[in-house]
Parts: sequence; C-alpha cells; structure tokens
Amino acid sequence: MAETARMTVDFRTEPARYRHWKLALDGRVATLAMDVREDGGLVPGYELKLNSYDLGVDIELYDAVQRLRFEHPEVRAVVVTSGKGKVFCAGANIRMLAASGHPWKVYFCKSTTETRNGMEDASADAVPPLDRALWHRHPRRHRRVVFVEALPTTATGKVRRVELRAMAAGLLSEPIQGGAAQ
Repeated sequence: MAETARMTVDFRTEPARYRHWKLALDGRVATLAMDVREDGGLVPGYELKLNSYDLGVDIELYDAVQRLRFEHPEVRAVVVTSGKGKVFCAGANIRMLAASGHPWKVYFCKSTTETRNGMEDASADAVPPLDRALWHRHPRRHRRVVFVEALPTTATGKVRRVELRAMAAGLLSEPIQGGAAQ
C-alpha cells in the first residue's frame, strides 16, 4: 500500500458477514471464535497466517464487542477462543504493516486501541462509588461483562486452559487467574 494511495474502508458489518470471527450466543455466555481467513486481508498483498490480524479483522471484532455490549444485555461472559487449534493469534500481520504507509499504521493502531477500550469498558465497573445513588436510573450501566480466553488443544479440540485476563496491551494479555478447564 503506497503512502499516497487512498482507500475507502467500509466499517459496516454484521455477524452474518463476518469472515474472521464466529459469534455464538448461549444465554448469559457468548463465544467469539477467531478463525481468520488467510486470503481475507483488507488490502491485497499479504496473507493472514496463524490468525494474524489486520484492520478488517479488527473491524469485525469491534462490531462484535459493541453488539454484545448494547444488543445483548443478558450476556455476562464472553469466551474468546481460536478456530485454529493450538494457536490463538500471531498478532498484527507483519507483511501488512511493512507494506503500509505511516498514516495507515497510525490509523490501524488507533482502531485496535478503540476496540480494546470497548472490551475494557464492557469489563469495567460501570458506576463509580460516588454515583451509586443514581444506579436505579441507569440499569444498563451496572452490567459487567467478563472476557475469558479459552485455548483449545489440537488433538481433542477440548479446552485445556481458561484464563481471565486484563485487556491492557494486546488483544488479551496480562493473565490474572488461570486454571484447568474440565
């Protein structure tokens, strides 16, 4: 992607149009499975190997997080997992970044930060202690969604580990609590 090239990015999407994420709802639990199509890059010239991501993958994740926050108030936990066996996510696609101009890289970083902020907002305590007297007026602000990462094994496809994580730096980073899943 040349520095001077202009590109229009369409941010409109919905779960039926997702190419890289699978969203499933089961009562109070939602599952977001990352299964990035290698040939599904937003811009030609790179493959999205090992569940690496580009802006197109992030646009879908942002949409899913916002839909869970505002269209599905019953959801209290989101299991984020991989559709690729042992690998969860290789991170940002290096070839995409290498071919991108500085403005695209800046926008990509801003976009992914906004997506993570949405996850943190959904996970945060919604009302600070000083506002507790107003809780009855803002019932949606009390909802807290916990994002959980489930890492499957390749041999069985069963979950081998579940970790609650803080969404500080990467997609899911900074383990808080871990344990074996049954």
